[in-house]
Amino acid sequence: MEKKNKGLIITLLCVAGVLAACFLFVGFSVSWSGENLNRIMKTGSVRCLFSHEWADATCTEKRHCIHCGREEGELLAHEWAEATCTEARHCSVCGLTDGDPLGHKWVEATCTEPQYCSVCKATEGDPAGHKWIEATCTEPKHCSVCSLTEGSAAGHNWAEATCTEPKHCTVCGITEGSASGHNWKKATCTEPKTCTVCGATEGKANGHRYAAATCTSAKRCKDCLKIEGKPLGHNFVDYVCTRCGKVSITASQVPQVLKLTNYRFRINSVGGIETYMTFKNGSATKTIKYINITVQYKNSVGDVIANEINGEKSITYQYVGPLGPGQTSKEYYWLHFYNSSFSRWSIPEVEIIYMDGSKLTLDESLAAYICENVEIIYP
Repeated sequence: MEKKNKGLIITLLCVAGVLAACFLFVGFSVSWSGENLNRIMKTGSVRCLFSHEWADATCTEKRHCIHCGREEGELLAHEWAEATCTEARHCSVCGLTDGDPLGHKWVEATCTEPQYCSVCKATEGDPAGHKWIEATCTEPKHCSVCSLTEGSAAGHNWAEATCTEPKHCTVCGITEGSASGHNWKKATCTEPKTCTVCGATEGKANGHRYAAATCTSAKRCKDCLKIEGKPLGHNFVDYVCTRCGKVSITASQVPQVLKLTNYRFRINSVGGIETYMTFKNGSATKTIKYINITVQYKNSVGDVIANEINGEKSITYQYVGPLGPGQTSKEYYWLHFYNSSFSRWSIPEVEIIYMDGSKLTLDESLAAYICENVEIIYP
């Protein structure tokens, strides 16, 4: 404490000495105002008694002495820098702010660019990337956002036309032309009407149309010729099949069916051939209804002669029964043929019709045997 008092005394003595020297040096040229005295007392410096060391005015401080703090003039105006996205409006000199930053004006990210500010161009994040839609038959692979394309259209995958559907794309369903239509095969006995291409059917099978079995043929379909079963076989009664009428007789058996017991001819004055016949029924069980005997007349050299009335070369005579089993008829007479050159005769056919409806026919190889062992009286 004693040392501090000594220092203060020494300081005051020095100040007093300096003041006395200055007073003596400048005399009364300096005005001793109360203000200067106060400043000197405040700063502990006497240099501002003669000139100040000025600091220029700023936005926040007036022009002032850097030693004594004396101020002069007015504050300078702020030099404002406009607000940006990230900084508020501020003084570029003193840093004073006014308001808030403007904030970014973001433009959404695109397929190829990230989100960015339309004012300052700052970016954030990554590009959104393309949203690809795969290629179709008619359009290439493309981005649904920006429409960028890649590659080419896939093209249609055509399925050929069928009976019921036109040519069409299996991917997109587009059609071309029309259905080809069915190629129908007619129904058969066992299959319905059928398309030869796709196998579709319509209706039902026709079913078989069988022709009844005969003595020599089995039951047979009229359309497909399918055979079912076996032939019936002949059922011969009195040398005649009761089913088909076939004759099964030998030459030696002919007289057991029919016999001419009398057969004579006479040529009258006008060339008419008078023919006389007597028949015997050789059957033991059946009654004859009709006998139709066909005759051909010949000349002396064996040529068949024609009827001069109508030009026909044969004539059929009919005997009308009934002629019972084993019975012999009365003599029958016919005059229907005219030709005086007659000399011989032949029998091409004999038809015997029975009362029960059955029939026996003797062809030329058998018909002659009805005259066996019979004297024929020629003219």
